[in-house]
Amino acid sequence: MANFIKIISSTHTSKYPIKFRYPIKMLFSDIDKTLAHKERAGIEIPTEGKFISERTIDLMREINNKIPVAIITGRSLTSYKRVSDIIPHSIAMIEHGCLILEGKAFDSGWVEIMKPYIGMPDPGNRDGLIWEYDRKLQNDGIVTYSKNRMASFSIREKNNPGIDLKKLAEQPHPEWIKTTWNQGYLDFIPAIAGKKECVEYLLNKNKINWQDIGAFGDDLNDLELLRRVRYAFTLTGASEEVIELVKGCGYVSPFSCHAGTEDVLSNILNNLAS
Repeated sequence: MANFIKIISSTHTSKYPIKFRYPIKMLFSDIDKTLAHKERAGIEIPTEGKFISERTIDLMREINNKIPVAIITGRSLTSYKRVSDIIPHSIAMIEHGCLILEGKAFDSGWVEIMKPYIGMPDPGNRDGLIWEYDRKLQNDGIVTYSKNRMASFSIREKNNPGIDLKKLAEQPHPEWIKTTWNQGYLDFIPAIAGKKECVEYLLNKNKINWQDIGAFGDDLNDLELLRRVRYAFTLTGASEEVIELVKGCGYVSPFSCHAGTEDVLSNILNNLAS
């Protein structure tokens, strides 16, 4: 709460209700239900039935012109590419931060760190500890999903009738693996990775502190990151856990969908411009 001079209630309608006490040097943002929504307005993401408003695109471009913007998402490379030319940004962290892209190239340092767990980043590669565990679960009769993925796999209820995903997530897994939730799916990733861990690597590389950044997210896989940054942002319609967290340390837009996204980004840009 002390990070902002003023934080508004959910009934506030002011255009710029918040003021940063400290400058923000980098912004990390999720994509789905954060920047992209099913509300039909703006630019449609091919084959997905999701849209990014033109105002969101303009705001992201203006922010990215002032500070680096990093997209951080559970999306695979294939689904990231559907939005890569729509959303202005400088860096992309995909598959929950298992892979880092600067332009079209993977960050070589992060690739080396991840190699024992995922092998080399290639959709056809299935070397590494993560894929050994994927095969083990399949041998146990669990249907896993890893199409187009290079560093993670998921388990979906629709493919596994009768399996309780919450109980599966709580079961013991190898210490080098962890689970995270993404759009209702249970995703398995190397324990060394994750949104918070990936951001930490990037901050160290660029000599930026946690207290110098902001993060915008909506889902359970964003919690660790939102909890760690100085400035946390979300919007109405995010998961209850995220909203409760951000209420205590950041800004929850009183709006949902595109209006909520534009409200958050407008406030960020206003602070950068001041």
